[in-house]
Amino acid sequence: MKIRTQDGKQYLEFGEVYVDSQGSSGQAAVYVRNRLNPAPVCIGIYEDMSRAKGVLYEIDLAYQARKKVFYAPSE
Repeated sequence: MKIRTQDGKQYLEFGEVYVDSQGSSGQAAVYVRNRLNPAPVCIGIYEDMSRAKGVLYEIDLAYQARKKVFYAPSE
């Protein structure tokens, strides 16, 4: 499965996906890291941590459904 970034510029091979907070703004970013590119790549920035964790859940559902591409939702 591949993940397309929120800006639509990159397709990343699925690997480790995690969430990180973005300082005091309350926003949270979702990152992907894989075997081919060990540096984390931001796939999207969301309004809060709960929405970012929801994106992780959506990625998991897409993976279980064996979808070929997951399109990171916009905020």
